Amino acid sequence: MIISRESGFRHDTKRRGQSMPKRHPVNQTHNALEDEDSCAVYTALLADQGSTRSELRTKARLPLPVFTAAMEQLHRLGLVERDPSADERLLALPPATAMIRTCGDDLRYLAEKQERVYRVTASLSPYSRVYREMPSSGGITASGKRLLNRAEVGETLRDLTAGARGEILTSLPTGESEELFTLTENALRRGVRLRALYRSSVQFNQSSARDTQRLIRLGAEVRLVEDGFTEIVVIDRSAAVLPLRDDAEGALVVQDPHVVHFIVNAYSRAWAEGSAFPVRYRRQQVLEASDRTKHVIMKLLAEGAEVPTIAKRLAISPRTCQRHISEIMNRLGARNRFHAGYLVGQRGLVD
Repeated sequence: MIISRESGFRHDTKRRGQSMPKRHPVNQTHNALEDEDSCAVYTALLADQGSTRSELRTKARLPLPVFTAAMEQLHRLGLVERDPSADERLLALPPATAMIRTCGDDLRYLAEKQERVYRVTASLSPYSRVYREMPSSGGITASGKRLLNRAEVGETLRDLTAGARGEILTSLPTGESEELFTLTENALRRGVRLRALYRSSVQFNQSSARDTQRLIRLGAEVRLVEDGFTEIVVIDRSAAVLPLRDDAEGALVVQDPHVVHFIVNAYSRAWAEGSAFPVRYRRQQVLEASDRTKHVIMKLLAEGAEVPTIAKRLAISPRTCQRHISEIMNRLGARNRFHAGYLVGQRGLVD
């Protein structure tokens, strides 16, 4: 058994009576000058195959000690051999041939190991598929517990929020869902701190704004961000519930302290950049919020984003998004949204 310095993993070199192939003494400490000299000799020999050492030295124009070192380097690498028909004559070999001759045993050994890995992977494939699809496995992965449907997500959120004692962090683009609103409201009444991040568009949705103001009256802290933080719920900085990239119905529960710590730090940075949820609105506030939304839309247009993508990113309807784009086009004198994106980038209107 040996320990790899690079990875620290154990490698069994005695499995099934096999051993590592014998290493060839290839020098790995040569410098750039040695490479340059040996390349000069190799080039000269390629140009005139069958040269003698004396002829080769004359063509390479190298001092004897330098020429001798260069020849030793070429022999070690397997790039030179004697001509079988004339012992004093030398032949230059292709690098691929030298590789096979020098490392042939290593290459065969690696090929055998790689073939074994392929066979084992193929044998395990059907079992991996069954494990992923079988609910009884609990969906536990290396990164956390996978929740397979909305019912499991709801049950898990109920259990986690009911057990919360210190703080709940939420980031939900369109505001709290009805069920999560009830859960966080109950937590607030028990004295649990609640911080929530929403997209700016939430403040203009009458129903969402009313529910949010109700949470604020119970002590919740709510901030708005233009380009929203990802959907997330963190309980007592010990567990995080994240959306699945490939499944809108499910979620992933992460309890690894290092991962949760990273998520909380990212959340804190987004929180620091957010603005307080307004309890009352003045005309100027509405205009400023609209301008901030347009600024984000201009940035996304410059990146070539489509209307559905922009609308989803900002948690607004495609119709509202198109209205903002039309106003941006009028301001810029653009013919279409692609032209608007070009003008935004050309004029440096966004960071």
